Amino acid sequence: MWSSKSSSKGHRDSGKIDTDSSNNEGNFREILRYRAKGDIEMQTNLEGPGKMKYISHRSQNDMIDACNKVLLNKVVSKVNVAKCFSILADETADISGIEQV
Repeated sequence: MWSSKSSSKGHRDSGKIDTDSSNNEGNFREILRYRAKGDIEMQTNLEGPGKMKYISHRSQNDMIDACNKVLLNKVVSKVNVAKCFSILADETADISGIEQV
């Protein structure tokens, strides 16, 4: 399904998050920054003193893996109770011209 080793997190995903910055810091950090604009407690945690922000590479991978497990369990449980199901797949060529499903 979704690998934690994918490049979806972005390449600038370490260090302090500046909620007022306009620089693109990668998908994960941008989601945190967006969410912090409406959540004072989260904004305080991200901008406050100390190093324990839980936004390290390892924490990001742990959160992505946890989301993957939740989504996969939901899909599997829906498939298991269904009388029938279908799978729709598409393919595209990767950069080397090899078709990938």
